[in-house]
Amino acid sequence: MTAPPVPGEAPHRKAPNNRGPFRYGHPSILAEALEACGAADKIKVAEAIRAMNLTTGPAAQCFPGPIKFDEKGRRVDVPMIFAQWQKGVPITVFPTNLALATAVWPSV
Repeated sequence: MTAPPVPGEAPHRKAPNNRGPFRYGHPSILAEALEACGAADKIKVAEAIRAMNLTTGPAAQCFPGPIKFDEKGRRVDVPMIFAQWQKGVPITVFPTNLALATAVWPSV
């Protein structure tokens, strides 16, 4: 998924970015919470988000690690991921079990 086009610029010429999964993942978290609580009540939805521990499904496919939140609604147990720009594209290079490529180190 790419960013919205800049006015006057053709959308197909816009460079891709790494925000696409978030545009899909965050609404998926909200959908999971709405399904869990069964109501569009902000207090119940907030409680459902704080109680969730997603490891499968659309939201879990967009973000690394389990989708869990603390009592204040902040995400917990988020694994550290390192990405490196390679050939104009951000690529995950660490941890090795999630890496899509090996890191490239410049020669000095």
